Amino acid sequence: TINATDSPRTTLFDVLDKEMQGTALVRLRVVEWRQGVLPDGRKIKVAITQVPLDRKLVVDSAVTTLSARVHAQVDQTFAALVPGAPTPIIECDAVSVAIEQIMRFAHDIEQETPTNVDTWQPLMSEFYDHVLLFLDQLETDTNLCGDTESRRRICVALVECVEKPVIESIYLRVFASTSEDRAADEDFMDKVQALKKAGLGLDHLGMKNIERHRDLVRICMDTGGLLARVDGVRSPAEKLKLIVDAHHLVVDRMDRLNTSGKDTLSADSILPLLIYSVVSANPPRFLSNLRFVQLFRTHALLTAQFEYCMTNIQAVTSFIQSLDPQSLGLATTLDRTVTSPALNALHSLVVNNVVNSIDVVQGVADNGKKVAVGVYDATLGRLLDSGPLLFRAPWRASSSAKEEKELEEKPSPQQRDNEGDAKVISGVRTVLSSA
Repeated sequence: TINATDSPRTTLFDVLDKEMQGTALVRLRVVEWRQGVLPDGRKIKVAITQVPLDRKLVVDSAVTTLSARVHAQVDQTFAALVPGAPTPIIECDAVSVAIEQIMRFAHDIEQETPTNVDTWQPLMSEFYDHVLLFLDQLETDTNLCGDTESRRRICVALVECVEKPVIESIYLRVFASTSEDRAADEDFMDKVQALKKAGLGLDHLGMKNIERHRDLVRICMDTGGLLARVDGVRSPAEKLKLIVDAHHLVVDRMDRLNTSGKDTLSADSILPLLIYSVVSANPPRFLSNLRFVQLFRTHALLTAQFEYCMTNIQAVTSFIQSLDPQSLGLATTLDRTVTSPALNALHSLVVNNVVNSIDVVQGVADNGKKVAVGVYDATLGRLLDSGPLLFRAPWRASSSAKEEKELEEKPSPQQRDNEGDAKVISGVRTVLSSA
């Protein structure tokens, strides 16, 4: 009799009754136990039975178990955050229905029913709205939920109770689930490996400060280590946190170097350091991980710093995809080339993305948009507008000798106003510090 398994429930689910009392739904004769290994390397214990389990029975039971666990977690979290509430939140019909719709989404994914994963965000948005309405009404009736920001934080905690377990339960079915996803990951890793073999260094990215070269490389090694860990976690929140932590590491370590008495690192150092971090670490399945965060991190939970970091890292991947080693004066050519976006289009994409995203973040003032635009003008614009790189950039049309002479006469980043750079660095820190 199989009442439960000790394997991860993402692959082999508990077969329990609806009330989770441990009564077996089906009795099977186990003829052998084996050790198995999942695609991600985790080990599981597998029961070999005389007859196979019906897949529908397993999925139905698994989603029932998941639903009960999510309801319990939401209920317990609400009770802890709003002690003394007269009505449990799971007794709110709108909230309960919203959770069941999310469970239906998970059920369809597990049953391999054709499902549009884009429906995840509307489902979570609806759940978020119903929870917030419930909290607003409860505050009006009882004064137990606090001000607007307090209610928002409670709502965020309750949404987290749903997002993490549900997405982790369907992870193997929705992450890099198509051949196109896997091919894109392989192409990107091949491109990064080619750039490494070609000898791409920080000097090719406009950072020729030999005095602190070793310090900068160490920053990139540590940052790349954080980005490489993104593939090792399953929830979109944990993946996004590692991306944000990587940005914090770069900015904090730049600040330390700036206080060491050496030449000041300016805001235009951020993107080159992130690019070299990705090249040095070559994070596995990096494009799929970024897409996974975009698809499944509940948009209502995104703050300015999350949007800033995601837009930054997407600019990094776009830049890497658009490069060919020969365009930087390196010897190696690539077997595959990727058509690069126009410089102006890439810049507009980055700036527009961050402005639009900050527009929807609650509590971010207009000056936040100015900071973000300033940051991107100073980072992406300066990086791609550096003389030697721009002359050989694959997206640049051939220019006349006069145009190149005019570009050579442009002031270098080191000649620009240091006070302006300090303001932009401060702006970066402002965005990263927002929550």
